[in-house]
Amino acid sequence: MPFDPQRDLTPVINAAATPNMIVVHQGFPANTLPDFISHAKSNPGALSFASGGSGTTSHLCGELLKVSAGIDIVHVPYKGPAPALQDVIAGRVQMMCDNLSNVITHVRSGKLKAIALTAGKRHAQAADVPTARESGLAGFEIGIFYGFAVPSATPRPVVQRLNAEIAKALRDRATRERLEQLGLAVVADSPEEFARFVAAESERMRKLVAASGARVD
Repeated sequence: MPFDPQRDLTPVINAAATPNMIVVHQGFPANTLPDFISHAKSNPGALSFASGGSGTTSHLCGELLKVSAGIDIVHVPYKGPAPALQDVIAGRVQMMCDNLSNVITHVRSGKLKAIALTAGKRHAQAADVPTARESGLAGFEIGIFYGFAVPSATPRPVVQRLNAEIAKALRDRATRERLEQLGLAVVADSPEEFARFVAAESERMRKLVAASGARVD
């Protein structure tokens, strides 16, 4: 990119977030994350995982699973999550780790099996799906966040006013309930809290890229 997000942008507010969910096609012989890991270890290089594209969170989630579980699975990038999910549903690719709001309707319809949630605790929209931590992978947390940012030269009072107004809108009951229906949890933090979160997530993902050798090309 022709700019540095952390240098050239000022975080305003983290609006909402959703964890990723690890899903497999219905015919795959694994109903839990330990089952999937065991199957992958018994068949190194034979299993594949789909993503919405190289460098996306669904890609990095798969790379995190490879590193954390010590397994060899092949990354298959697509031009967006929709075609990736269709190939997992069809069984052309065995697994995908995409955000909950993208996959939950397919899980509810029975087209996909959810085997783990990549969050610190279970999600109300999928209370029966265990977390990766519960499945034996401590610290396995990765997801999507939707935030607002402005150019770094934006005056501080403007940043604070934007934060207050967006937070007010997010806390509106109808807005919050609609976001929850989509699998999103309202965050509505301060600019300072969001800045710390972005810096921490950037560093965490940098270390994952270095450890996994993930590339965007």
